[in-house]
Amino acid sequence: MQKTLSKLGECLEKKVKKRKITKYLIYIVNFIAWVKRNY
Repeated sequence: MQKTLSKLGECLEKKVKKRKITKYLIYIVNFIAWVKRNY
């Protein structure tokens, strides 16, 4: 039981990290688009 719980935790952590990275990438892309529009 403990092993499956820790594995689930690892999976969730990876998903959260991936989501944070994609959020960051979207933020960067939006920022670049905004800069190009204004300059």
